[in-house]
Amino acid sequence: MAAKATIQDITDAGFRQEQFGTPDERENDSWAEEGGYLDRLLVRASAWAIGRFGAGYVDVVAPSALFEHLRAAELCWVSAQLWNRRAGFIDSNAATSRDDMSYLNRREYEAQAERAMECAESYICLALGDRSPGSAVVMTHVVTGPFVSTRGARCG
Repeated sequence: MAAKATIQDITDAGFRQEQFGTPDERENDSWAEEGGYLDRLLVRASAWAIGRFGAGYVDVVAPSALFEHLRAAELCWVSAQLWNRRAGFIDSNAATSRDDMSYLNRREYEAQAERAMECAESYICLALGDRSPGSAVVMTHVVTGPFVSTRGARCG
C-alpha cells in the first residue's frame, strides 16, 4: 500500500539526513530513495493509518479533503518518529561530546515528537469524521474541576 504522504513531504517539512547521523554508506540504503530510510518509515506510517482508519484507506484518492487529512496524519506520525530518533541521536552523541546542555535539546525534541503525535491523532479524527455522509456541528461545555487531563487526543 502506498502511503498518502511522500518523501518530498518529509523533506519539505525540514528533515535532513544529517540530523540523524545516517550517512549513506550502503548503496541500496539511501535516505530519500525507494526502499531507503524514509521510504521504510512511510510504509510504517501507512500501516499505522490503515490500522486507525480502516479498510477504506486504499479507496481514498487525491484530490479530496479526506486524502489531505490522511496525508497530514501520516506526515505528523512520521515527524513524531523522526523527532524521537533525533532525540536518540543527540543523546548518543552527548556522551561522546560531553555536551552538558544536550539534555535540553533532547527534552525539546521529545516534546516536538509528542506534539507531532497529537497532530497525527487529530488528523486521523478529522479523517474518521469525514467518512460519514453529511456533516454535523456539535457544541458542548464541560466542567472538569481543577485537574488537567493527561489523556492523549482520542476520537469521539
